[in-house]
Amino acid sequence: MSHLARTVTAGLLSTAIVGVAYAQASQTETPVQPNPPKPGVQIQAPGVNIQTPAAGAAVQTPGVRIQAPGVNLQVPIARAQIGAPAGASDDGVGEAGYYSRNPWFSNPSVREELKLNDDQYNALNRNYEQAWVEYNKNRTVVDSSLSLQKQAQREAALRQSFNRQFSPAVDATITDQAARDRYYQLHNQYRGYSAFQDPTIQEQLQLTPEQQQKLDQYNADWAKQTANWRTDYPAKRETVAKQMREARQAARKNIDSTLTPAQRARWNAITGQPYEFHSDVYFPGQTTTTLKPVTP
Repeated sequence: MSHLARTVTAGLLSTAIVGVAYAQASQTETPVQPNPPKPGVQIQAPGVNIQTPAAGAAVQTPGVRIQAPGVNLQVPIARAQIGAPAGASDDGVGEAGYYSRNPWFSNPSVREELKLNDDQYNALNRNYEQAWVEYNKNRTVVDSSLSLQKQAQREAALRQSFNRQFSPAVDATITDQAARDRYYQLHNQYRGYSAFQDPTIQEQLQLTPEQQQKLDQYNADWAKQTANWRTDYPAKRETVAKQMREARQAARKNIDSTLTPAQRARWNAITGQPYEFHSDVYFPGQTTTTLKPVTP
């Protein structure tokens, strides 16, 4: 392979990341690339003939591993294919089911509500990071040839694995039963519609297929809206914050109307007193306003 072909190949991964807006993608034996090529460049090597996406374009075959002499890399998975909002980064979460590298409980107002001291917070943060690294490593190798439904199921399985690894640390760190219950209540509120993709929640509520389908659609719609909020948030913080408050209020009504009276009673016990998460919790990096729990 010529020097030019090797150089262009080395830039594929960084270009693909632009195409799918996927932060911190996994790289495997990728050559060092000091000067990435412009988008739209043709890549050619023995057994390889592809073109990098144009700026902002979506990669057509995410998750594909490309191997040839001197080439061994993998195009990252498009987040939209596993139910996460397009354009999301691993430093925030769009309430669409995937786990962010930035823990939801790291927000100062949430930490205050949970009454986490420094030792508790540091222990949780350390164990969360360890669980997230394993979770994210497995996320980046999901087979893109699977149907969207199968990929969503795979993602749900990875979240279960994350919870199995991290939950013992929560139980060991937050020893007060009431405080621990409140942690899990807020976590389920924070997850929103995506909580209903959790097999444990599904079993506790005994959701019917029709209910599950409706809640899954709500979750998909929320993910799309979150992508728009993420784009608008830096310049329109107050507007987005207001829209999110209104959307979460509507979500509570949608959930209540979907569940039976018995299921609603169980869900209310699972989530506890409603808490108004500030938009900074979902889009970290901004100044946080401390908000108190809201009246149901």
